[in-house]
Amino acid sequence: MPPAKPKTLNRRRLGEPIRRTGDSDGFAWRGVIDALRSAFFIRCVGSPGGTMADSSEARSKSLHHVAYATRDPEATYAFYSGQLGIPLVHAENHKQGDGFFRHFFFDMGRGDYLAFFEIGNVGESEDYRTDISTGAGLPVWVNHVAFRVDSHEELDAMNARMRSQGVEHIHEVDHGWCRSIYTVDPNGIMVEFCVTTDPKAFEQTEEEALRLLRLPPDQISEDSRKEPASSTRS
Repeated sequence: MPPAKPKTLNRRRLGEPIRRTGDSDGFAWRGVIDALRSAFFIRCVGSPGGTMADSSEARSKSLHHVAYATRDPEATYAFYSGQLGIPLVHAENHKQGDGFFRHFFFDMGRGDYLAFFEIGNVGESEDYRTDISTGAGLPVWVNHVAFRVDSHEELDAMNARMRSQGVEHIHEVDHGWCRSIYTVDPNGIMVEFCVTTDPKAFEQTEEEALRLLRLPPDQISEDSRKEPASSTRS
């Protein structure tokens, strides 16, 4: 059976409440979007002064941050800042009616951040899960976050630090074009540190990548990454 189509949101202006299919009142997120926008979204994508940049000037250069949910901010802080040595650089709290949310950021360097939300009574289900893969019935490695390091030495140093800090279930994999170490954070999210070892092995033309993206499952070999050497292009 094909997967069910994801629920879609009605078109809306930025800041308007989201109507979600299945919400009892249709406005489970009333006010939250405005708070998010005023708190940090406009500062991320808008021009100085808080107004949205002209569309002709708005170009994404890289990820600013990715954000996940946590039920245990203290354990999350202890893992990322204490065991991994990634500094906590920003936190903010917001009251929303009878609920609240807090948002906090760890600095990955180069303008990249890993962020988390702790939430309470802002529209979440009581049994929501933070393990974004296994909680959705997926293998733990499907949805994960990967952090870049620049050398084998840096990767080995991170591996040594993790082990010395008591991080458990560390796995190392050589992917051919990169070398990675993996573990799982207190929220059930897989975390990867990787170093690119062979940039040319990773490089593909858009044509080549698109061909592999569209390759039928019954034609996938054990490892399909490159066009066959004998292939020709018109």
